Amino acid sequence: MDIQFPAVFEPQEPSGFFVRFVDIPEAITQGEDRIECEYNGAEVLSLILEEYFETEREIPRPSANVKNAHYIAPDAEIQAALLNRWAKNNLPSNGHVVIAPPPTTKECFTKAGQAMATG
Repeated sequence: MDIQFPAVFEPQEPSGFFVRFVDIPEAITQGEDRIECEYNGAEVLSLILEEYFETEREIPRPSANVKNAHYIAPDAEIQAALLNRWAKNNLPSNGHVVIAPPPTTKECFTKAGQAMATG
């Protein structure tokens, strides 16, 4: 599990960077260098996403391929909650998910043998 949101680091005078998240406008912070920006960014992102959960606000999926962005992950607990929410929102209309049981060892060896025989 590695959900990362794009953040833009904007240089500030006399030093440091302003950090803003492309998809989460309330998540802003700053830092003196890249490492501090990433640390502070992960912290503020986690706090704002937690607020989104508490207020039942819709949480967008992270944008991909944002030019010059640094991709930052919220903490693991928030990532798990995001995956859970997004999975619930993608359920079929009947509200059920069908999960097939894993194959037995015998089925695995049978398929592997068939693949070797035809391969």
